[in-house]
Amino acid sequence: MVRYSYNNNKRGQIFSLDLIIAMLMFIVVIILIFQILDYSNNKIGLEESANDISIIAGNAISSLTETEGNPNNWSLISLNDFNESNVFSLGLAKNSNFNNQDSSVKGKSMSSNNNGYIVLDKNKISRLSSLNNTKYNEIRNILGIKGPGYEFLLSVKNWNGNSYDTIKNIGRYPDDNAGIVVKKNRMGLIENNITLVELRVWKR
Repeated sequence: MVRYSYNNNKRGQIFSLDLIIAMLMFIVVIILIFQILDYSNNKIGLEESANDISIIAGNAISSLTETEGNPNNWSLISLNDFNESNVFSLGLAKNSNFNNQDSSVKGKSMSSNNNGYIVLDKNKISRLSSLNNTKYNEIRNILGIKGPGYEFLLSVKNWNGNSYDTIKNIGRYPDDNAGIVVKKNRMGLIENNITLVELRVWKR
């Protein structure tokens, strides 16, 4: 009876050890599965955000460089009145309304009148720059950059014969926490100078 009892205890100990090992392996597998799912969900989320930002940036840069904005004299609106209720879109393209031209051409965009180059209005660029400190959020919203944590940096650069010199930076620089940064470029002219308009849209 004593010998039988000893073997039974030994078998019970082995069974308990096997059970513990199996449970530990099961727990490890579950943890790995959750980590893989979490990684996949994060990757999918980043890809969706990147696609969203890319679309937003594309629309914003097109509006800025290919249109004069709505209204086309938005740069003349006072600081207090500069908001989404009075400015529906922002455009930097030059409009013949500002040049005292014949009435037959007034109101027409000059964005593609110079060998396909977009003609930009330096006064609109300067006005947008001056609004940056106090009206950054309004500018961002009017540009349609409204996603969670979405920010932007608009850079206007002139070609000096060897490289581009930055003449204006409007918006906020991507910080160390910027997980996604999408950049869109357009070429244009400012007073016959080749100009690069570069828009970065990024997510905090």
